[in-house]
Amino acid sequence: TEQIPAGDTTPPVINFVVPTANSTSSTTAKDTIAFDAIITDDGTGVASSWWLITASGDRYRKGPVVKTGYGWIAAKDSSLLNPANTLIPLFVGSNTVEYAARDSVGNVGTSTITVVRTADGSTDTVFPDLNITYPAINRRTVATTSPSVRLTATIKDAGSGIATTTASWRNMTTGANGSIVLLDGHSWRASGQSGTKEIPIAQGENIIRASVEDVAGNATSTSITVRNESTNDTVAPVIEFQSPAENGETVTVNNSSATVWTHITDTGTGIATATLRWARKVGNTIAAQGRLYVAVNNPDAWSTANFALARGSNVIEVGAKDNVGNAASSTITIIYTTVLDNADFELQDLSHAAWPKYWTPGTYFPDSTCNLSRTVIRHSGEIGAEVTCLASKPDDARWKQIVPVWPNTRYRLSGWIKGQNISPSGWANLSILEDENVKVKVAGSTFDWTYMTTEFTNVSRTSVTVAARLGYYGQLTSGTAWFDDLKIEEISTTAYQHQTGDSNLAETLQGLKNSLQNVKDLLKLYQQGQ
Repeated sequence: TEQIPAGDTTPPVINFVVPTANSTSSTTAKDTIAFDAIITDDGTGVASSWWLITASGDRYRKGPVVKTGYGWIAAKDSSLLNPANTLIPLFVGSNTVEYAARDSVGNVGTSTITVVRTADGSTDTVFPDLNITYPAINRRTVATTSPSVRLTATIKDAGSGIATTTASWRNMTTGANGSIVLLDGHSWRASGQSGTKEIPIAQGENIIRASVEDVAGNATSTSITVRNESTNDTVAPVIEFQSPAENGETVTVNNSSATVWTHITDTGTGIATATLRWARKVGNTIAAQGRLYVAVNNPDAWSTANFALARGSNVIEVGAKDNVGNAASSTITIIYTTVLDNADFELQDLSHAAWPKYWTPGTYFPDSTCNLSRTVIRHSGEIGAEVTCLASKPDDARWKQIVPVWPNTRYRLSGWIKGQNISPSGWANLSILEDENVKVKVAGSTFDWTYMTTEFTNVSRTSVTVAARLGYYGQLTSGTAWFDDLKIEEISTTAYQHQTGDSNLAETLQGLKNSLQNVKDLLKLYQQGQ
């Protein structure tokens, strides 16, 4: 184990080698020059080192000293991959060059030399060309209501080239300052404090000064005035929910996740986009939260990422602040539960014009001749759903939709049914395809709109298929049935109790007889070549 000498109070020793020895002077006509030294420490060793060049007029440059196989060399930054990185620019006239080194316990040693750069005919005396291009051009005034602005400029130099580390900006009103960084070619952009792309400005007039030096030390500066006129903004942003509901509304869905779209505007200082947030609350608890994302083609349209919903009530709150702190929020409520989409059949499927959206048709026979479609015969609204099967080809046909359900929960299934020439009579019904015991049917062959309802308890399934149906298991049926305004709803969460809907023993036995008869009918059809 390495032993650190006790009581190390001796600083590192620095001896310049290039361009001259310690405490001496050197003269050059070059714009840039390399520095090299030998640095030693007999105690805890050299931990860090750096260089500093100062000249008249409070001008200075600084950078790291890097240890190499050739000695301790001054560099513009910590990388020595580019040889030009070791050519340090000098100011015209006298330059005091200081090396400093710190050992591992904090002792600091220094050494200086003087380098005089002569101003002969080959010396660069041309000042850089600096022009602010945005938000205003040189020496102009621009008004804004924002607390920050983006500043861009063009910088050119026909002589020794721009010393990139010297390009900077300063708000002469507030004292805020930062660097100006090269984008490409001659295009530059101000880098705000903490790495942002915006320059902060105070209310009222702000003088923004930009300055730069070339490698030879020639300096140029220019300024613009930015007037912040946001002092009277007391109006908060406006938040308008677009989907799945409007402000303050409650919507019921059967999807386990959601995406929310909002329209957010501000007539004053503009939206501070970093403040755009959403939260999902269940009761008084925030269950999820995140940022909003702007639409590609609409700067006022914002959405959440897709997020999971809890069973029951989910309060979605969106909040926003403008650039002077005026805040607004708005909410909607999304109830995630068992619900039929397009239960009134009013919406049309975009891929199948005759189908109601979210519903799919089904028949017992693959070559069924039954007609399943939307129709103007309805209980309410404009549209209902129809199932028609010919007497020559009876079937078990239905409109169906899968909905989520929860275990050990009791549900009510209901809706309106109208029938004409149904044979055998009594088989226009609402049912759950996964459970033969859950159905409700209208007695009779021809009847007007009749409201029917049944209840059942789901024991363990996570989804069931609701059917608006003409026919049943083992019961091929003909005629026409119309359906409208269906509904499945949660009644209560309960311990398991076996429910049989409206079924009874006689009905079950009749179903078995019908099934046997259907088998005989099918066999006869196939024997006849149908």
